Amino acid sequence: MREDLKDAPDWIVNLLTPLNSFMSSVYYALDNDLTFTENIASSVKTISFTTRSDYSSASPVSDGFDTQNVFNPLKSKPVGVQIVKITDLTNYNIITNAVTLYWEYLDGYIKIKYCTGLADSTKYELNLLIF
Repeated sequence: MREDLKDAPDWIVNLLTPLNSFMSSVYYALDNDLTFTENIASSVKTISFTTRSDYSSASPVSDGFDTQNVFNPLKSKPVGVQIVKITDLTNYNIITNAVTLYWEYLDGYIKIKYCTGLADSTKYELNLLIF
């Protein structure tokens, strides 16, 4: 505030107005209002699929998983795809195994080639953060 800078020259008012406006915007943005989808080029997508009966016994392992295709919702090539939530829709069991994705990007689609840590013949719902 101008009152806090009594010894400053008169032109300081022209600096304080935009500076205070900028600082207020930054404060409100950082005060619990930053979200992936509103502030970072990202999108959350939900997919559902059922694992095959030979999911855990296939050799090579990737042969037991059917590729899942997700259209790229971003304006650019994605750099990451992360599972933010996974739900067992068949048995509603708590998933305690490490679950990770192997994915590739091709022709505008994110191709999930394999997902580790799942059970055979089980329907899953995955919420994916694409960024």
